[in-house]
Amino acid sequence: MSLQRLYIAQVQICEVFSKDTSTVLLTDETSKFSSKFMGYEAADSNGNLWVLGLRDIETKSASDTLKVFKQILQDLDEKSSEEGSETSRKIVSHIVATMSDRAATEVKFNSLLYDFRKEVLPLTCQNYDQFSEAEKSALESMCNFFCGLHSLVNFAEASRSSIKETEVKIFDGETPSYSKRDFDSDPGVCRLVRTASKAFGVGSGGDEKSGCQGHFKTFASEFLQEHGMRNVPLKCYRGTRFNILFSNAAAVFFLQPVMKDFLEKFGASNKLLQSVLFDLKTPEFVAGVKALGLISKLVTCPLWTLLEDKDISITDMNVKYLQLVTFLDDSSKNIQSFMNGELLVFGDNTYIEKDEIYNSLVTSDQYDNIVEVFLQVLLPTLCTVSKKLFVDHLPGGKLTGLSDEMKDKVKNAPKTSCYAESVFGQLDHLLRTKPNMSTLAAEACIMFLNNKTVDWLNSRNEKEKHELIKKASKSVKTMRQNYKRRLNEIEEQRRITVAEQIRKKEAARQEKLRQQEEYTKEIINYGLWQSDSEVDNMLLSYKKDGDKIKALKAQLRFRKNVLHQIPSDKSKFNFSKKGKDFTVNELTANLKELVTQAIVADDDSQKHILVGKRVRHRFIKDGQSEWYTGKVISQVFACRCCLTNPFNLSSKHF
Repeated sequence: MSLQRLYIAQVQICEVFSKDTSTVLLTDETSKFSSKFMGYEAADSNGNLWVLGLRDIETKSASDTLKVFKQILQDLDEKSSEEGSETSRKIVSHIVATMSDRAATEVKFNSLLYDFRKEVLPLTCQNYDQFSEAEKSALESMCNFFCGLHSLVNFAEASRSSIKETEVKIFDGETPSYSKRDFDSDPGVCRLVRTASKAFGVGSGGDEKSGCQGHFKTFASEFLQEHGMRNVPLKCYRGTRFNILFSNAAAVFFLQPVMKDFLEKFGASNKLLQSVLFDLKTPEFVAGVKALGLISKLVTCPLWTLLEDKDISITDMNVKYLQLVTFLDDSSKNIQSFMNGELLVFGDNTYIEKDEIYNSLVTSDQYDNIVEVFLQVLLPTLCTVSKKLFVDHLPGGKLTGLSDEMKDKVKNAPKTSCYAESVFGQLDHLLRTKPNMSTLAAEACIMFLNNKTVDWLNSRNEKEKHELIKKASKSVKTMRQNYKRRLNEIEEQRRITVAEQIRKKEAARQEKLRQQEEYTKEIINYGLWQSDSEVDNMLLSYKKDGDKIKALKAQLRFRKNVLHQIPSDKSKFNFSKKGKDFTVNELTANLKELVTQAIVADDDSQKHILVGKRVRHRFIKDGQSEWYTGKVISQVFACRCCLTNPFNLSSKHF
């Protein structure tokens, strides 16, 4: 029955999109349960959203994405009442825009789709060859829109980096934390937001073992009622993405006095709660949280609300994005006005929610001097990021000079790819509740539900309905065979990919061994220089600078690639800087520094970097090569003759 529903849903798609002449294609990719899935959705000229298909893919590369899209078009041709491939050609020629995230693969797919559509247009448009170049160019033009909400993810990543740099300056490189082992990758401000969300956040995804959501809600109930709230305004990180860092930061600052009071009275009984309490007692972290909260209420939340406003079309966003960039630029120069809520991002208060959390952020003067330090970095960073993200919408951008005809075609295009994300949410739910469900069955369920296929089917007369169901029943076997064939192709391609990766890895290992052998032969010729005096003495044995440079490079290569010495500055292994080769003196200075670092103090005795390492020795006895495993127990400053003939037992230096 699932396959019959899929057949009927595809017939519905053929009927709708072969007639609609202005459609927007939405694409997105996700990885779930060790598999990759690609979703293809579309918006018709009225702004209605549809699911075109949901398929397994080999990789998320642009070529694979286009390949699967062509498979969907082929399936639609098979279900179409028209002869040949007219349906798929019409659907492709009717695409006037795309909507996706800013991933490099999506950008490449847009380019491939443009070329594919360009090939199809002459087959669907009558007298195409008689069109002028200007008419052909107008017909071939296609807008590429990117999801506005994905910009919030970029804002969060940029803010995290800026906060980390700011904390390094504030704490002189030693950012405090309750446990050095935990949360090393996150700056303290972001760690506080994350741990507080795990401990007190409402909804699934919190820490059930170490968190205390229920106790905290009871403890904070009076505080929440005083501010007209019924629940804790703090969400869990899991299951949310776009604005979670900023919105939860605002909630954490609003709740921080209650959190601190609760943990001191109730007791921080585990490392999670102890970490939260430690960070709440650090004024700099609370100030950083306030800075993120202000950005949430004055920038990111208004932007999200604007993107969901159906009265604002995607062509109107050119003006709005320019207002956003101008606002961030002005705010970075007038931080105090930004903190007081005097500057408005889109010119009025329409998209700003002035709730209790907003009031706590704007009216409180807690740690304002430190908040200003964070905002001095955050606001210019967000301004720079916005200019890069919305460059196509700003003056001189690709989307600012659209013709009136194109504006009319794309006026109902979605401003975000949330619909594509919601389809993956449905897929995730189906695969979790029904683990044995195939992607084909999931595709049928999602298309039939989202496209309201049952309503479309009931609109047909009884004869058409009966005939359609009869065809759907007959097509089940073929659809199942095609699905299995696609899975087998994907599995075979993955086998080839894995085999190729193994081959490349083995080739790289062999090449690395070859290079190490080459570097070892060089060092046997020159000897391993293990002290400053030895470096100076050995260089004196060479008259030409070219020979000295060769010897110095051999020493550096051997230490880097064979000994794997870990320096305090990796640039000491370099042979040049900004395209200019190092001189003998510069290479000598670098080598001497590496030699000094190789000998470290340990229990008042000097140990070389090789001491304690396991090595393998090769001896030739009676013409036979034998390998022995050993361990370096001490350092010996060997002379050149020992290194050039290390296995000569008669050597007086051995």
